[in-house]
Amino acid sequence: MKYKFILLALLFLFITACSSDDDSNPTSSNTDSFITGNWSVDRFTLGGGVQDSMTARLNLTGKDGVFTGTGTIIFGGSSGTNNFYGIFENDIKGVYSTTSISLTAKNNITNDTYNFLGNIVSSTAEPSYTGISTMIIGGNTYTYETTIFKNSTR
Repeated sequence: MKYKFILLALLFLFITACSSDDDSNPTSSNTDSFITGNWSVDRFTLGGGVQDSMTARLNLTGKDGVFTGTGTIIFGGSSGTNNFYGIFENDIKGVYSTTSISLTAKNNITNDTYNFLGNIVSSTAEPSYTGISTMIIGGNTYTYETTIFKNSTR
């Protein structure tokens, strides 16, 4: 009798474990095609005694409003006798929506940091955000208007 009860209990557990709603919550790691891909920044300023440039080539992967990335952000320039240069290629991450983005990166060796806060400019297949890039390099802060754009050809 004890074996019949155990067999019946196992059968009940098997039937309830195979619920028909298991497929309604897939556990796949799908990514969001809006943010996932290659992103770029190209910026150059010359005037008023200041010369600077910024280049970024990033590969971002995101889902549910959060992304991580790989790549490099390079910023450098001069103002009078002051030269500055920063490379940011660690801890590239942020949050995004179809209207705004916040991206951070840093240099683990120098502890220099990069932050970008932007709003959507174009929401086409290759979206772009315009906002403010802030770099802290060697304790000095540099702030510039920047556009980051998705680029499927880079």
